[in-house]
Order: sequence, then C-alpha cells, then structure tokens
Amino acid sequence: GEGALLAMKNDIFTDQMAKQMTRMVRDKEVLAINKAKGEGALQVEAAKQKVRDAQDQVEAMQDKCDQQLHIMELESQGQIRHFKSKWQEEFDKRKKLHNQLSELRGSIRVICRIRPLLPKEVTQMDANAPHPVRVVTEESLRIAMEKGEREFEFDRVFGPKEGQEPVFTEVASLVTSALDGYNVCIMAYGQTGSGKTHTMEGPESDPGVNTRALAELFKLSTERVEEWQYTFNASVLEIYNEQIYDLLSGGREQDGDKLDVKQGPEGMHVPGLKLEEVRSIDDVANFMKRGKQSRSTFATNMNEHSSRSHLVLSVYVQATSKTGAPSMRGKLHLIDLAGSERVGRSGAQGDRLKEAQSINKSLSAMGDVIQALQQKNAHIPYRNSKLTRLLEDSLGGQAKCVLVVNCSPAAENVPETKCSLEFASRARKVELGKARQHVDSAPPSPALSISNGMVRPGSAPPRPPTTPAARATPHGTPEHSNSRTSVSGSARGTPTLTPETSATRVAGKSGLPRVAH
Repeated sequence: GEGALLAMKNDIFTDQMAKQMTRMVRDKEVLAINKAKGEGALQVEAAKQKVRDAQDQVEAMQDKCDQQLHIMELESQGQIRHFKSKWQEEFDKRKKLHNQLSELRGSIRVICRIRPLLPKEVTQMDANAPHPVRVVTEESLRIAMEKGEREFEFDRVFGPKEGQEPVFTEVASLVTSALDGYNVCIMAYGQTGSGKTHTMEGPESDPGVNTRALAELFKLSTERVEEWQYTFNASVLEIYNEQIYDLLSGGREQDGDKLDVKQGPEGMHVPGLKLEEVRSIDDVANFMKRGKQSRSTFATNMNEHSSRSHLVLSVYVQATSKTGAPSMRGKLHLIDLAGSERVGRSGAQGDRLKEAQSINKSLSAMGDVIQALQQKNAHIPYRNSKLTRLLEDSLGGQAKCVLVVNCSPAAENVPETKCSLEFASRARKVELGKARQHVDSAPPSPALSISNGMVRPGSAPPRPPTTPAARATPHGTPEHSNSRTSVSGSARGTPTLTPETSATRVAGKSGLPRVAH
C-alpha cells in the first residue's frame, strides 16, 4: 500500500508540475505576444505620425506653392493690366493722331458693325464650322471666302455683342461739330436685314444714333447756355423710286408740287420741305414717330420689314452768341439708306422689283461718286441720283462724314457682306478736304423767338411774305405756288417752313430767322 501511495503522489506531483509548467510557458508566450503588440502599436503610431508629418509637410508645401502661384498670378495680372493699359494708351494716341490726320485730310470715317446671328441663322449653321465673319481687333475683321480669308480695316469695328451706346460714342464728337458750325453727315449702309435701321433708329428701350444725337445736342446746348443760344429745326424726307417725299406732310400721300434738290448759297436743300423746331427730347420722339409712320417698308425674302427708301433726318442748328461773337450755323444729316440686295435673292416682283432696281441704281450712283472722289476726278457724277445730289455738300463739300457699314454674319450673306465691306473700304480712302466752319462775318441782331404764340419784347417786327400764296426762292425772289401757303428756304438754303410748325420763319436780307404770320 505504501508503494501505491508513493506512486500516486508522484503522479499528482507530475500533473501539477506539468500544469504549472504549461501555465508558465503560456504566460511567457502571452507576455511575448503583448510585448509584440505593444511594440507593433508603437510602430504603427510612429508610422502614423510620420504620415501626419508628411501630410503636414505636403500641406505646407502646397500652401507655399499656392501663395507663390497667387503672387505670380497677381503679378502677371498686374503686368497684363499694365500692358493692356499701355496698349490702350498707345491705341488711343494712335487713334487720336489718325483722327487728326483724317480731320486734316477730310477723310470719310468708316465704322463697321456686325449684327448678331438671327435664331433661324443659328439653326442653319453648322455648330463645328467657323464663323464666316470674325472681328479680329477693334479696327479689323476677317471674312471667309472660297479662296481663303480676307481682312478689312476700318476706323472702328463693333462685334455682335456690342450695343448702341458704344456705337454712338464713336460718332458723338461729330454730333458736337454740328453745334460748332460744321456740316455733318452720318449714314448707315449695308444689305437688307443687316441692322441699318436698328443702328440709326433702334427701339424705344435702346434708341439708336438719331435719338441719341438729338439728345446730345440738347444736353450740350444746355451746358453752353451762358454763352450761346441754340435753335434746332428738323426735317425728315424719304427718297422712294427717285422721288422725294416729305414724311412730315404725309409721305407718298402728300399733295402739291414734287420736291426736288436745289443748290443754294449755303449748300444743297429741298425747297418746299417742311421744317419743325424741336426743343426737347419729347418733341424729337413725336417728330420721329410721325416720320416713321409714313416711311415705305414692305416684306421681301431677305427682310420681313425691308426699308424700301432712303430716309434722311436733317437737323439745322443756329447758334447765336450772347457774348458778341459771330453766330454759327451747322447741319446734321442722319441717313438710313435703303438696303442693297440682289434682285434674285430678294424675290422682288412687280412694284418691289421696281423699288429694288431704283435702290440699287441710287446706291450704284453713290458708288460712282465715291470712286470718282477717291480718284480725284475733275467731274463727280452727283446728278446721277437724287440721293447723291442731296449729299453733294456732305460727300464732296467741306463737311465731316461718317459711314456706318452694317454687315450680316450669316454664311449665306457672305457675298453681300463682301460687297458692303469693299464699298466701305473705297469710301475710307476718300479725302474731302478740311471741314469748313460756317460762321457769320458779324454778330447778328437778336433772333426772334416765340413764346405762347407771341413775339418776345425787344425783337424786331416780322416781315410778311409778298403775297399770301407767294414763297421765297433760295435766291430770295418770290415764287407763286398753287400749293398751300408756305415760305421756302432762306438764302442759306434751309428747307421750307409751313404755318403748322411750332416756330415758322422766313429769311430776311441778313439771313436771320424771321417770324411769318
């Protein structure tokens, strides 16, 4: 029995020892594992820290680069602005010198305006195709043709996105010249549907050259009120099928003798043409509305409301000095020419065909005049059309003239656009001679004015016409007429004034305005 107990004891001891040893080994392994975990965690944390440090370094470098790029961008923008400013400064200097040279030469200034594409033209155009008419700089544009591109240069080029204001700004100085005693002519040329009427008339919300020009005259006359008293009289006529119609007297519905262009001591004029005084922008709006209602417009294949006549709005300026200086007189022609077009494209038939042929004939006559002026021929064919005859003292006289050539950017109109640009290029080469200021040799006596239908005190009594039915010719001799009572142009060649005008006058020997009763 004692041996068995010893054997059991040995067995128990062995099991306990084995368990204990197993536990010790396990604890040792656990400690090793925990140690390894701790070291691994430290290594991971160290690696994470390195990553964070690297990220911080990258962000710092990025910030530094961004700051440097921003500084460089600001510097480059500053340089760009500087060079742009320098370029604009040089451009303005060159333009000023060019204008001064043009002023000395009396060159016709030419402005080109490209209208926007119409919705139907956008849908017909290939989206990937280049635009056939492109503005290159403020003074040049290119037109794509079958044999390649061709570049044209003008005094100013306006793209499709530029509005009415910058166009008028370009011609505003010439409007001012009318106040200073010069004859000025601004006319819009181009094919049917190229935007001529929009440029000259424009909508009420965005008026064109006509309204802005008269508003500028009123504005400047107010600024000069301390030294000058201005009187503005205006007429509006159309030349339709080589006939002149007074749009203030009903246009083609008017009665009486046919109107014609005559030459007087002070230039071209139309005896019998109604003249009205305009004193405010409201008078101008009413004046233009009446004239526009009488103008001839009909639909063609190229334009739903095509202007079938040349429209001439004329403003006569009389400046009387309040300081004893000689008085001045200027004349401003604002002309919306009828659209040039090929008869085949316009679909003209019957009366429309006759109109188109008449329009093209008069524009061709203007082209002949431009060519003769450019070549400085001894004979200039002004008498070939009523239009060129009326503009004789504006195209060939000592006047200031601006031609606004309007162009369509559509590919289908490239041939017409090319013709318009070539015409404008020829016009730009014409030298009219230095413009002459119209100044009276001696200060005039105070001009008459009407207030509430009465002549103001201190003015001389008016001189009535010879007979109720008589009217004065441009040379001052009476001429009887079967039409309604009217008093024709003065010795200056101003148009007729009728009793319906707000201030009616007839010129006396001195050429000063007088009131007719």
